Amino acid sequence: MSEVNENGRTIDAPGIQSIEVGADILRALADAGGPVALTRLAQLAGMEPSKARRYLVSFLRCGLVDQDERTGHYLFGSLAFRIGVASFNTRDPIRLGARALVALRDATGETSMLSVWGGTGPTIVALEESGHAVMLIARIGAMLPMLSSATGQVFAAFMEHPAVLASVESEWMSAAPARRRQILGRHDDVQALLAAVRSACFAEVQDQVQSGIHGFSAPVFSHKGKLAAAVTLITRSGADSQRKARQLTQEVGRRSAVLSQELGHIGKVA
Repeated sequence: MSEVNENGRTIDAPGIQSIEVGADILRALADAGGPVALTRLAQLAGMEPSKARRYLVSFLRCGLVDQDERTGHYLFGSLAFRIGVASFNTRDPIRLGARALVALRDATGETSMLSVWGGTGPTIVALEESGHAVMLIARIGAMLPMLSSATGQVFAAFMEHPAVLASVESEWMSAAPARRRQILGRHDDVQALLAAVRSACFAEVQDQVQSGIHGFSAPVFSHKGKLAAAVTLITRSGADSQRKARQLTQEVGRRSAVLSQELGHIGKVA
């Protein structure tokens, strides 16, 4: 029977159930965020303490788990640390993001793209086009504007860097009054706009970078809680995109959250 893991991947091959049960304990230990007592750990893992303890004894022997001599609380051991370091060294947001884009495109039928910071602006590094025609000017390697694109608004809202502030200021100062009003929408100023993006953890822009294009973008965070990339969905603007806006928003948010998880992000954004 096919099963889906926590990263959304379908696994068809048979496995070893005891290892999967043990993984529940390790996952609970990670969720605890620090040394934890046996009873609490078992509760988090959804099993009896006596059963959890048998797994923990094996984990202690192989170094996945350690035990505080003073309190008896459990924490990750040296082998878990080595695995974590090795994992972080292979957590490439572009490689992992490419897979997320395919899943996002297939789930929505719309064009998806991944952008990272390119020195002076958000740069498209991966693109999965939909089956129906969406005439995009932007292509891989293109740099997107900071305020008039959903992707750019995500970087402006979540990335604290002098180059980001400079790019935002430059774009705003060069914008005509009509474009400024279009950028701000219902917000009073740029800071209010970016605060709204941070609050929603999402940005949506229509008919600004390119007429006829509706963009939805969400942030991807690293294991340090810093912005690593932005996942963006592009569709044709109009009544249909407005009708599906909530669904598309949720799908982009879900895929970006999964990608953040794959990069090791846990908890609040730094």
